[in-house]
Amino acid sequence: MKQQEGGAVLTLKKEADAVWNYYQNWTMGRLVGNEYVSLNLTGRSWEGDTLELALIPGTYRIITTNRLPNGNQFAWEKTFTIKEGGQREETLRLREAQLGDMLERISLPEFEVKDSAGNTVTCAELTKGGKKILMWLEESREPTEHILNEMLEHAEKFHEFENSISFMIRTPEAKQDPLLAKVLKMFPNVSIYYDSFEENIELLGRRMYVDPDKLPLILVTNGESVGIYATSGYNVGTGDMLIRIMEEVPEV
Repeated sequence: MKQQEGGAVLTLKKEADAVWNYYQNWTMGRLVGNEYVSLNLTGRSWEGDTLELALIPGTYRIITTNRLPNGNQFAWEKTFTIKEGGQREETLRLREAQLGDMLERISLPEFEVKDSAGNTVTCAELTKGGKKILMWLEESREPTEHILNEMLEHAEKFHEFENSISFMIRTPEAKQDPLLAKVLKMFPNVSIYYDSFEENIELLGRRMYVDPDKLPLILVTNGESVGIYATSGYNVGTGDMLIRIMEEVPEV
């Protein structure tokens, strides 16, 4: 349904740092008969924090969607009627999610990595003794560099639980990467393990419902062989999310 211009004006507002993409995290429909038919607003651009729409009078519904890292979706809905010659202002909002809404509790499959001496280290050994952060890193690649830079940016916070962080890399030579070397110097208590990245990435990514083809793979566990959070590739705010989990989620 194309946007129909008429004798009413709707002014949409958004917060300064909010990013709204039509059909991705918000839609708007007009009531036609007994159902809402989506407007086609894909060609409309926000001017600053405002989007002005000329509409035909009628009843409309706005739906926004907050897609959580674990795949859950939180919807916010606003229904209103606008009359001929009317003017109305609405602010787009996301339904806020609590930290617990973003977490899972998934039993992890058995997998193994190697320590610096070539000894086998199992999933159970990596994850025992409270919350752990496991990161499969691809040095010198931008997505990996984002999380490493976030660790440096929030060094004071990450220092508090660096003993619980493990980096998985392919070879000892990876430690010579300038940024990774800087992070390891900043966080000397981070554990280093080695993995071929051939089987474990696929196994764990699919088990935790993230894309196994995107690195870095970051997995948070809470309890032996139990995953509670995962992300892959680059996602804005991953560092903040890891801090929240380590600070706010009780250990089991």
